[in-house]
Amino acid sequence: MQTEALASQKLKDELSLAKEIKEENRRLAIDVKEAMVGHMSILLDKMKQDNELQKSILVSEMSLMKKVDEQLQKDLSYHIHNQQTINERMQKNIDFMTQFLWGVGAKSPVPYLEGAPETEEHKKSATVGIFTEPDSSETQAKKDSSMADTGKESTVSDDIAKAKEKEKEKEDDTNK
Repeated sequence: MQTEALASQKLKDELSLAKEIKEENRRLAIDVKEAMVGHMSILLDKMKQDNELQKSILVSEMSLMKKVDEQLQKDLSYHIHNQQTINERMQKNIDFMTQFLWGVGAKSPVPYLEGAPETEEHKKSATVGIFTEPDSSETQAKKDSSMADTGKESTVSDDIAKAKEKEKEKEDDTNK
């Protein structure tokens, strides 16, 4: 009987020890679970804060990029406008030089300068602009006589007239 009493006492002790271990393991599991939940919530909060920080950084960078893009667009439109103004001025200068070279009626260079054949119309037209042939002596004499008939002075300047007189005197001296 003593063995049975001892066995039943040992069984009670083992059951109470098992209950204590079970309760301790349950508390330990709850503590570990709470610690894991706390740790995970802290990590989750840190990740949310990091995401918010990254989001705010990206939003600020995007707004900065938008401002830079707007400024670049303004600069580009400004430079396009300036280039158009420069192009217009250059075209006016080209037109002016063309008219100076080819006469008042010229709006662009004559086609044969660009490799196109010279037209009959251009061959028949009188020369104009800087390439006008100087008056021959017959034409100048005719102009002088028509000017004398109207009572006006000669179209020959005084310097040219003096130079012609000197040439004539030299020829007369050499002929003598």
